[in-house]
Amino acid sequence: TEIYTLSLHDALPIFPLAVSGGELTADFPGSNVTIVPGDAARLAGTVSYSIARPHLTVSNGKISYPCAVPTGECGMTATLTVPPSATSADVSSGGGSITVPRGLTGNLTLTTSGSNITASGLAGTANLDSGSGAINASGITASDMTTNTGGGNAALTFTKAPHDVVVNSASGAVSIVLPRGSYDFRVSAGGG
Repeated sequence: TEIYTLSLHDALPIFPLAVSGGELTADFPGSNVTIVPGDAARLAGTVSYSIARPHLTVSNGKISYPCAVPTGECGMTATLTVPPSATSADVSSGGGSITVPRGLTGNLTLTTSGSNITASGLAGTANLDSGSGAINASGITASDMTTNTGGGNAALTFTKAPHDVVVNSASGAVSIVLPRGSYDFRVSAGGG
């Protein structure tokens, strides 16, 4: 007896989203997410599933795409547009990658449980947690930044002097490039 997993791929219509109190929260388990700035909050992309189609839920500035069946393929390749009215965005991708190809001005929290986070031009406070994936961020003007990687490398390039940078990496290498200037450092290394 052989069991075959059937994969279905559906294009999402473009979903307009409301920003509630300046906050936008999105949870996409097992999905690859690209976050871009734009004039209005919206979501577009393609969903993949094999057994039961998950339901996309949008409520009070919160987006959720829970996978109802724990087996088979379930995920999304999504583009989330974040407008200037969103003063903070909290995006989780489960095990998928998160990419911010160009600057976002609001406060940003990005979380993935084991894939990479790649970002460029972060301007607000940034909290990046990749689980065991790598974090690569460039063109950073954020004054405060916290990164956490379980085993992945962290590479941060600032174009403006930051106020506070915290990098936690259990076993990955850490690289921080700062503009010329005087800085106070506190560094401790374990295994990376």
